[in-house]
Amino acid sequence: MAIFRQLLQLIKHTLSAQVLALSMVILVNPIIAVGSPVKQNGLSQEDTPWYDISLIIYAKNYLSGEPEETWPDMEDLNLTKPSGAITLANATELQSILKLNTSAEFKDIERALKRNGTYRILFKEHWRQQVFDERLSVPWYIQGNTQVSGIDEFEGFVTINLKRYLHAYFDLRLHKIGKPEKKVPLFLTPNELADQEILGTNQQMKEGEIETGSIEQISNAGNNSDAMQIIETIQLKQKRRMRSKEIHYIDHPIMGIIIKITPYSVALFE
Repeated sequence: MAIFRQLLQLIKHTLSAQVLALSMVILVNPIIAVGSPVKQNGLSQEDTPWYDISLIIYAKNYLSGEPEETWPDMEDLNLTKPSGAITLANATELQSILKLNTSAEFKDIERALKRNGTYRILFKEHWRQQVFDERLSVPWYIQGNTQVSGIDEFEGFVTINLKRYLHAYFDLRLHKIGKPEKKVPLFLTPNELADQEILGTNQQMKEGEIETGSIEQISNAGNNSDAMQIIETIQLKQKRRMRSKEIHYIDHPIMGIIIKITPYSVALFE
């Protein structure tokens, strides 16, 4: 009995010491009492939710030319860069993002697009990010893998935010790159144009067929006639409400978007 009483006292003493130690820790750092953020794979569990984003953007190949669509002139497009945009390719965990391997589901979609032959992929990526409300959401700047004379054929901005529902914002630009057509103002005569070295020796022009243009365009035409540049931009701007865990398809005469947003829960303990 004496041994049993000593053992019981030892257990009580040990438990009391553990309770006291835990109480002191909670007093010093109260956040532990309600569950502090625990990091796993560099991510922290916070109130702001995490989502996995799978995204493929593609262009349609037309065997008999482009569809009969009238696209706005470039000067009529709003091609400004959104405030605070971050290049997705350079983003790190400091921007609440983590790059992931492409999911098996989207690998199958990618293979199907390539086998079809009607489409070519402009952009594909799979990443995990915290999704904020509209005030704090960050636009991701994305670029394709194809360049012509150092100019990106495809670029754009993607923003994911959470209000009552998930929303995705797209501002995508597909550029047609080539040599610009020479512009000639109506008020110059053929002799004056010849002096400007704009007309070739075999080029003929009638006054009623002269296109309007600026003096600056005329003076630079001879120097830049062979320089490749963006001569047309096709823009896709869309705002869509997203259902999580579902694949969404956004159509366009030239481009298409396939996206899936899936909630991700960071485990508190490994």
